[in-house]
Amino acid sequence: MALEGIEDVEAMSVKAGVKMLELKGFEILEEDYRKFVVSRDGCCVAFCRVLGSRGRLKPVSESDREALVREFEEAIVDYFKQDGVEPDVAIRLDMMNVAVIADDRAVIKHFINVCNER
Repeated sequence: MALEGIEDVEAMSVKAGVKMLELKGFEILEEDYRKFVVSRDGCCVAFCRVLGSRGRLKPVSESDREALVREFEEAIVDYFKQDGVEPDVAIRLDMMNVAVIADDRAVIKHFINVCNER
């Protein structure tokens, strides 16, 4: 199957990102929670935004990063309001930059704790 549109690239990027997190030993809690992959990494819950593009890694500007932090802050509040979600855990924001090369191939950069000042 050949890549058709941007939706395919985004879906393939998330799929590749989830697979990479699983290979790193993360437990996937949600694959698409408000555009974040939510996972458990030891005693920490990580919210990972996957940025995908076709054929190249997407540059991330400071304004992109600021918008990502705002979205993260909104998502964590809503996520921890849900019933059954463990409330007393460390939380962090990760980001994955994914370049989809082909249907079965991607280049992935995983940035851990991108807003470590919080």
